Amino acid sequence: DADLLAGTGAREAAGLRDLLDGAPVTRTRVGAVAGDGPGRDAWWEVGGWQRPQVRPAHTSRLEAVTGAGWLAAGDAAVAYDPLASYGIAAALGQGCYAAAAVRRLLAGDLGARGDYARVVDQALASYLVLRHDCYAAERRWPDAPFWRRRHHPGAA
Repeated sequence: DADLLAGTGAREAAGLRDLLDGAPVTRTRVGAVAGDGPGRDAWWEVGGWQRPQVRPAHTSRLEAVTGAGWLAAGDAAVAYDPLASYGIAAALGQGCYAAAAVRRLLAGDLGARGDYARVVDQALASYLVLRHDCYAAERRWPDAPFWRRRHHPGAA
């Protein structure tokens, strides 16, 4: 949740570096990419970390997943919240269904578009139940705003 970053310093390279210094396991993973050693600070300041970018990672669905002459698959059709660990498997499955729909469409079966859209919607509906259960199972940080929002949607 981007608004939860206010006051953390995470939107600036130095602040993000300070947060990582307090998270040794994550710092080790980032250090493997950033080069954790004498040149680390130079990498942070000169490398791609001059200003960290914040991007949404919530669940979203393209309004229409098919149209005349096209169809969307994977994250182009539905992007899944990464905490649920569902996106890669869903994208691979959607790719198979998309290929079958394209084959049908090339054979002149225009009903394939509607069938494909229904498959995407059914997968999304199943995922939403899975996501709810995944979030409901997490109870280690009940007072953290991030988890409070997920346990009690709509609550202030």
